[in-house]
Amino acid sequence: MILEKWASRTVPDFMIIGAQKCGTTSLYQWLTIHPDVVSARQKELHFFDRHDAPAPIDGYADGFANPRSLQLRELRRGRPVVTGEATPVYLFDPRVPEQVAAHLPAVRLIVILRDPAARALSHFRMSTA
Repeated sequence: MILEKWASRTVPDFMIIGAQKCGTTSLYQWLTIHPDVVSARQKELHFFDRHDAPAPIDGYADGFANPRSLQLRELRRGRPVVTGEATPVYLFDPRVPEQVAAHLPAVRLIVILRDPAARALSHFRMSTA
């Protein structure tokens, strides 16, 4: 998605958030396998939990493909492509919702939750392995 105020920047169409051991990494990997989905430069950008508003959003947009490469991909594919990121901890930081709403009003949030007991057991097993 390219917003007018960032005509030379790409911002995500979707963000995946959730708790650890809830499947955010798996979902992100499955989505970005699709040829119409362009991944961020890395899975967890951690922009909104590391910067207080008003942070320069250009630093965040640098985490995505440039608009020209997305346009070329769309021309080759003959249909729109989307881009997104997954920073699960955004779910827990109270500063994040306001900043995301201010900077990315059209972004779609994908929230992954899991039964708390099963999640805790999975986390314990991961930590003790």
